[in-house]
Amino acid sequence: MLNINENTKFSEIWEAEEFREFRDFFIVNMDLPNDPNFNRTLQEIDTDSWSMKGLIRGLARLQEMIRRGHHMIPISTQEEQAEDPRYVNTGFLYFPSDDPEADHRPYIMVVPGGGYVNVWNLTEGYPIAAHFNELGYHAFIFSYRVTGTGLMPRPLDDLSRAFRIIQERAAEFHVDPDRYMITGFSAGGNLISLWCAEHHGYETYGLAKPVAAFPIYPVVSWRQLASARPHDHFSMVTLGLTIKEAAESDWNAEDQVRTYPPTYIVCTEDDDLVPPEQSRLLARALDAAGIPNHLEIGARGGHGFAEGWKADTKGWIERAAEFAKQYM
Repeated sequence: MLNINENTKFSEIWEAEEFREFRDFFIVNMDLPNDPNFNRTLQEIDTDSWSMKGLIRGLARLQEMIRRGHHMIPISTQEEQAEDPRYVNTGFLYFPSDDPEADHRPYIMVVPGGGYVNVWNLTEGYPIAAHFNELGYHAFIFSYRVTGTGLMPRPLDDLSRAFRIIQERAAEFHVDPDRYMITGFSAGGNLISLWCAEHHGYETYGLAKPVAAFPIYPVVSWRQLASARPHDHFSMVTLGLTIKEAAESDWNAEDQVRTYPPTYIVCTEDDDLVPPEQSRLLARALDAAGIPNHLEIGARGGHGFAEGWKADTKGWIERAAEFAKQYM
């Protein structure tokens, strides 16, 4: 297998035969061979959101899963994929921990972001799952339908399908299907915020409540976005509504926190894409509802810091896991 290190070019990873099945899932719906980073080494593309350490950790763990014979687990049939091609790059990948005690702990569902246009498994999926593996938790990395107009509730439907499959194959995965944590990033943070919400989430689908949720630089409130950045593109993709219409809809997660589990929220002050006020709004709503929560805001790290190797939020995964232990 390819020896991935700081001098490995991204093009070498893309072209390695071992990754052929997975490369379209690296960043779903992105033409990576035409990306400016394609012919650069991991050291050359080392940034807050393209962390060299994270990429090496995540891809090394993916290689281990490939050695063990793991494959993407689809959530749709070929007939459904023919009817809706967005299903083609959906599914989830199982990253089991090597810790024998992991069988007795909640597993974690990892939901990368990408503005509901992409799914960034490469930076917000594999490294995060690998990190939780090291802490002794089995993990699943989830890819959902993206692109188009008015996506919702399709990504929620997809998430419910993933949980149903895990439920059916719980013995194979060595998990208790009703004991899980969930983390999501940016648009993935929006997705898990809605999954926990009263009107759209796990209760609606007849599934178990998470043990804990970790929204990371999440989009929570269309109302706040409308006042801060009144642009329609993201709301049209997600809901098929203008930002003003979205602000008045029932898709504002901060209005629906009665059903939330204990929640650990992480963002940075210098996020120039999703305002930290989104996270503050959620924390205030949880406080008002008496839901245990912790809000961690780093001074710097920008948007897309994932594990946070170069951000002031470095170590958030350990802190979130410690927070969740109180409620296991």
